[in-house]
Amino acid sequence: MAVLHKEYYKGTGNGQKNIQVNQDIRAYIENHPDGDFSHVLAEDDRWQVFYHLSDMRTSILNWYEWKKDASILEVGGEFGALTGLLCEHAAHVTTVEYGLFKAEAICRRYEDRHNLDIYAGNILDIEFEEEFDYIVMMGCLERQCGGSKSSKEYSEYLKKIVTLLKPNGRLLAAVDNRYGLRYFCGEVETYTGKPFAGIKHYPQAAKGYTFSRQELLNIMKEAGFKNVKFYYPLPDYKLAQMIYSDNYLPQKDLGERLLFYHRNQSTLLVPEQQLYSDLIDNQVFPFFANSFLTESSLDGESSSVLFAAVTTDRGKNHGLSTCVHEISRKGEKKEGWIVKKRALYRDGQPSIESVYNNMMELEKRGIPVVPHKIEGDAVVMPFIPDITCSDYLRKLVSVGDRETFEAIFEMLYKNILKSSEIVPDGENKLPEAKEILVEYGPILKQCYVDMVPFNCFYINGQLFYFDQEFVKENYPAAYPMYRALMYTYAFTPDAEQLVPISEMKNRYGLVQLWDIFRKEEDRFVADNRRYDVYQNFYRWTGVDINQMNRNAELLLD
Repeated sequence: MAVLHKEYYKGTGNGQKNIQVNQDIRAYIENHPDGDFSHVLAEDDRWQVFYHLSDMRTSILNWYEWKKDASILEVGGEFGALTGLLCEHAAHVTTVEYGLFKAEAICRRYEDRHNLDIYAGNILDIEFEEEFDYIVMMGCLERQCGGSKSSKEYSEYLKKIVTLLKPNGRLLAAVDNRYGLRYFCGEVETYTGKPFAGIKHYPQAAKGYTFSRQELLNIMKEAGFKNVKFYYPLPDYKLAQMIYSDNYLPQKDLGERLLFYHRNQSTLLVPEQQLYSDLIDNQVFPFFANSFLTESSLDGESSSVLFAAVTTDRGKNHGLSTCVHEISRKGEKKEGWIVKKRALYRDGQPSIESVYNNMMELEKRGIPVVPHKIEGDAVVMPFIPDITCSDYLRKLVSVGDRETFEAIFEMLYKNILKSSEIVPDGENKLPEAKEILVEYGPILKQCYVDMVPFNCFYINGQLFYFDQEFVKENYPAAYPMYRALMYTYAFTPDAEQLVPISEMKNRYGLVQLWDIFRKEEDRFVADNRRYDVYQNFYRWTGVDINQMNRNAELLLD
């Protein structure tokens, strides 16, 4: 059983219990002992509820490879959004929460954990008899010094925390960047509720102080850390989907991979996602990253992970992490890199096995694939330094190479047809097939719906596939072709000028099928992304251009 310690509690955070949303969150925790808050997230649209109860919060660390039998100290447990994850990966977790109200909630949330101790109070008042392998501080460093602008105060605070770390231990700290791109786009600052406050160094008092990259680096160095590795979680550390590093920075067109969110668009002036390509081209992405995750060590060592992509929102059966590892430690020499794909939850291990089995089946049928192998609980493959086929198609559009553009789609379709046996038309399992009697084309016994440009490389005139997780039985070959075309033209609108999509629809028999497949895609994505649970999050991902234009006009008054 989890143990709650109150002996060091001196009344800090006593006001937590007087806040209505805090009372509601604690009630949700107490009324859902199984930890399943799906219905809560679907019905309660408040940000604080989502922030504290959504599994998406774990995305900032659920990809990280922890030492075996590690001890972890979590500073600032809040309502325990990350505590359960830490318990899954450590021999023992010690969580410190400033206020007793939230500390009690953590204990209720994880009362069945046998490797968890929760302390209520200020960490500097607590006497620990051990050192820890890891200290985790997610979003709490900037609140430790009462909004002070003095870097020295934060480094002095960390010097006290460092005494609790083993000589070969790690401090994992996540903070917002006060120069984050979202704030230049007009989003209100976290600790003031006003736009541009952090950028202006907080001209008025605030309860917290966020840092620039250089400020944070200086603070960590002054605290005594020998090595500070920066990660850049996108869209931020709160609801991370992709985590980059200095040796693996993002490429253009992040909109194809990421869902940016803004809880309040009333002050926004420009869509954040439209600006990243220019930042990347000008090599200033690290300065403008919305958040930082730092891994700091006393011995100079760090994780081998250079990049991580996580799909926590897909749930326990399909949530996966894909990590690029620098095995050889040779910096830019990418021949020493590998890619590991793992399940985020035990229930997701069959999905990992499906990826491997699907790749082997495609290889048997003569489809070129990136080499895959099983190592323990992971699918491992070599890192391919080439850009994906979807990025290559964008290049073809930019240079006006129609011939190669069309040739790649022809190759895609031939590979789709080659990937499986063809079954009689009457076995078509597409839901609309029995009601809408049109020509669906060849029906594949095993239809690999991810045989799209995003999931293959174009190398020396061939397509090499990877990451084929999803298969639909007895589905039209035209469906993955629809997906290939639809997403290409959606994320590369200029393709319409090179080859009108109407021509491609005619060529691949999609004119009558387009709207039918659109419905199927909506179903597939809604199920895969769990729209029923995360509908409020997806509402925050919308972009209101008209509102932004009105906001810009107001600046001229």
